[in-house]
Amino acid sequence: DVAIAPGRGGGTNALVVRDPAFRVDYHGASYLDHRHIAEEVGASVAVVDSHRLATDIDERSDLAELLIHGDGNATAWLRDAGVGLDATNGRVGVDREE
Repeated sequence: DVAIAPGRGGGTNALVVRDPAFRVDYHGASYLDHRHIAEEVGASVAVVDSHRLATDIDERSDLAELLIHGDGNATAWLRDAGVGLDATNGRVGVDREE
């Protein structure tokens, strides 16, 4: 009845619902909220485990995931704009060439 693709950090990045009693709630840890709402209305839940769906681009650190795994126009645009990977502090992040 409900298919959820969780995002990193507890959010919901994709949601398909076919139970009319289900109501969405995209605040806070929405993935957990959506599982709870499905349980309350008696809807079955399938979790879609997808690295690409789990990565949204709403924080700076998400750009690193796009540069590592992406191969489309957004990745090309970032590279053309001088954005690249930076691993100098032990974790991969992004930096922009000046």
